[in-house]
Amino acid sequence: MSDKLPFKVADMSLAEWGRKAIDIAENEMPGLMKMREMYGQSKPLKGARIAGCLHMTLQTAVLIETLLALGAEVQWSSCNIFSTQDHAAAAIAKAGIPVYAWKGETDEEYVWCIEQTLYFKDGQPLNMILDDGGDLTNLVHQKYPKLLAGIRGLSEETTTGVHNLYKMMKKGELKVPAINVNDSVTKSKFDNLYGCRESLIDGIKRATDVMIAGKVAVVAGYGDVGKGCVQALRSFGARVIVTEVDPINALQAAMEGYEVTTMDEACKEGNIFVTTTGCEDIIVGHHFENMKDDAIVCNIGHFDCEIDMSWLNKNAAKKINIKAQVDRFRLKNGRHVIVLAEGRLVNLGCAMGHPSFVMSNSFTNQVLAQIELWMNTDKYPVGVYFLPKKLDEQVAAAHLDKLGVKLTKLTEKQLGNKRRIAESRGPGVPGGGFPSFIGIDIKTCCKKEKSGQKSGQLRPTTKRKEFTKDPQIKMHVFLLLGCFVLTTTEYFLCSAHMIPDEILSNNKVVVSNVSNTLSQSQQIHSPPVVIVELPKTARKSRKGKKQKKKKYGAKLPPPPPTAPANCTPLWGSCKSPSNVCCDICAFCQCRLFRTVCFCRMGNPHC
Repeated sequence: MSDKLPFKVADMSLAEWGRKAIDIAENEMPGLMKMREMYGQSKPLKGARIAGCLHMTLQTAVLIETLLALGAEVQWSSCNIFSTQDHAAAAIAKAGIPVYAWKGETDEEYVWCIEQTLYFKDGQPLNMILDDGGDLTNLVHQKYPKLLAGIRGLSEETTTGVHNLYKMMKKGELKVPAINVNDSVTKSKFDNLYGCRESLIDGIKRATDVMIAGKVAVVAGYGDVGKGCVQALRSFGARVIVTEVDPINALQAAMEGYEVTTMDEACKEGNIFVTTTGCEDIIVGHHFENMKDDAIVCNIGHFDCEIDMSWLNKNAAKKINIKAQVDRFRLKNGRHVIVLAEGRLVNLGCAMGHPSFVMSNSFTNQVLAQIELWMNTDKYPVGVYFLPKKLDEQVAAAHLDKLGVKLTKLTEKQLGNKRRIAESRGPGVPGGGFPSFIGIDIKTCCKKEKSGQKSGQLRPTTKRKEFTKDPQIKMHVFLLLGCFVLTTTEYFLCSAHMIPDEILSNNKVVVSNVSNTLSQSQQIHSPPVVIVELPKTARKSRKGKKQKKKKYGAKLPPPPPTAPANCTPLWGSCKSPSNVCCDICAFCQCRLFRTVCFCRMGNPHC
């Protein structure tokens, strides 16, 4: 490996400028500075050879130097051909750190740069991976599988890369343990949301200088990145339309006041289009053809698959380069489409990416993930893991002083109440129990606790109680069952002494000893009291018997025998005497210890 280049960047004369900018960025990244302060003496990453594939920016430069301060050897490449900030790369190269990145790489150069990070200057291969998007992970698994045996683990920065890890794990292709940094709250809810909220507009403005107020902006996707983008565009006065495939996200967007529709509909209205999904073919040929003249199209998802650039390059009548990363395509219908950063990350291709402060959250998680995997390798078989919530809270706490935030602390009484409530709910219940990593502190995340459990463990090890073995759950089930039995019994006891129902047989309605010879007016306005004789057969339930459907125009059956002229009170199943409804169009029943009258729906005379 003696012929390996020590670094490759665009222009080393930019190193001084880069160093000044890095110094400013350090002041905006309190989380990484806290890592240096806490671990600078102990060097927990000593012996680690970390290959990084992540946007080579000023913020990444601070991350690289933090990993070095903790004892690691580091080599770096960028994870996007347009995202490198050349002055940052030059400053890192001048510090003696092997970096292979420059803005505007070709696809072949991009792969070459990643390959340069696999072996270090002494010929030894990497033993840790720090990835963003999964390109380094895929390259090692597919092209250099012999290196996998020596790799202790990897940490993944972004949503697209995490999806790639889960696909690999499902197929059995993942061969090393991985930590999903992206889904840490201090990453996804800060970097993805607040970072994109600021950097998207920066990229669009620098590239086009377009007035956003009054325009119609179409945002594909309403995840964390999409939420940040729509907030930014609306705050600048745009009318925002959202497209979504997830019903929950779509409902959220609608309840925030955004119009939610399909891209087929939105492409006819939009002036600015932003894709945020990480999925391919979000904007394709027929969408371009239906867009307004000079519609601006850009992407802030990780890869360039969301906008169909191949169709545009093949079918556009003419392509005009306005400036770096800004191209204007003239379509065959005479209209124009402006595409930013060739469909790649607009915030890094056309601007400076996320601000330093929000990246400090993400990169502090990366440092903790690398420490955990390096020092506690045996704890993690092949799989995808999360950083624990307690470490998430510690990362957030490290950034509060910079913003002048004063945190309210619970009293001992309040803590006791919260603990009792959580313990009463039990593990596995939302809001109940305590995760296995409770009480972890950044300072002790790599030490063993007195209980014997390893602190900092990324996956809770407490098993849920089986349903049938939990006495509290069993008690609740038996109580519900008992209530059901009592209610059912009471219903049948009450029904046993009801006023007899109608007995339907061969479309013939029989009402015992009740006159059917009365006129219609007499039937409707019959006196309230009539003597009704209850036959023994009237108590039989007709449950389960089906009525035959009466044919239209069929003749009515002959009337039954007439009833006596008078009525007398009848004792029902209720505990007090009640008058019985003796109208042939009504009947009474005892329901829940009181008499209730009902209409006879099946009587043809009613």
